[in-house]
Amino acid sequence: MPPTIRCAFDIGSGMTKMVTAAVEGGRVETLHSHEEELLVRGDVARSTDNTISAGMLARLRAEIARLRDVALALGATQFTAAATAVFRTSANGAAFLDALSDELGMRIQVIAQELEAELGFLTASALSADSPTLVAWDSGGGSFQLTTRAVVGGGYDTFLGSVGASTSTAWLMELQGQDRKTAVSANPASADQLKALERQIEESLPRAPARLGRPGPLVAIGSAASAFHVAAEAVGKSRGITLADLDAAIDTHTGWTDAQLRDAGFESQTGMVLPKLALLRCVMRNSVAEGCGFDYVAANGNCLGMLLLEKLWQ
Repeated sequence: MPPTIRCAFDIGSGMTKMVTAAVEGGRVETLHSHEEELLVRGDVARSTDNTISAGMLARLRAEIARLRDVALALGATQFTAAATAVFRTSANGAAFLDALSDELGMRIQVIAQELEAELGFLTASALSADSPTLVAWDSGGGSFQLTTRAVVGGGYDTFLGSVGASTSTAWLMELQGQDRKTAVSANPASADQLKALERQIEESLPRAPARLGRPGPLVAIGSAASAFHVAAEAVGKSRGITLADLDAAIDTHTGWTDAQLRDAGFESQTGMVLPKLALLRCVMRNSVAEGCGFDYVAANGNCLGMLLLEKLWQ
């Protein structure tokens, strides 16, 4: 039997990702991969009624349709799409996706955060040296998930939060007194503003389970726009990034302007660099074993996990 050509979309709060691949058993051969920055959570933050604007909905519709056509041209016969945090919480996101599913003839579902965590774990496991004690960390525009295999009973143990990079950035700009309808950058951010932001983040976090990340590896997955990629750029390494590394990176870059950050090599979402680092520091401080570091592994969202999870294709 020839491999099946599958197309998976991860429609997130800040990025829309697609992977089309030939899938045969557990083997995945990528035929096309693409990610597009669509800051939906930031768009909602500028609204007064918790809705995604008509302009952003039009951009989403056009990009998803374009990528669907690319997959069809590559011979894709199976499609699935998972939409995450901002579509769970916005007033009009789910209805828009229901209509788009009918329009494009492919299933688009708003998934629960527990399934998002499972997909992140499958992605991290496939991209790293799997371990019985692996902890996967996925952090997007509107939420984060830390996931490991449950010790008893099968399934997963998770630490789930409803704050992501776009949320953190919006909160910081509000603390700075910026108008949320017009604000485009959180730079420059002062030390006092970052302390206030981290207090707000930590107040939003759920109670963490027993601290994760030891003795197993802690693998963080994300695209080039992810908070983890920013952290790797800021500390100068992608493996073993510790809380102390984040402390030093935040101290170094506090007060920098957009221009200074761009000159230092931060090219993607420059206005969100400090809020992303602050979010990672808060999560590590509240959930990860002392001294444990994370390894950043580049991934096109949770698309790889979606391609491998058979129940999505039944």
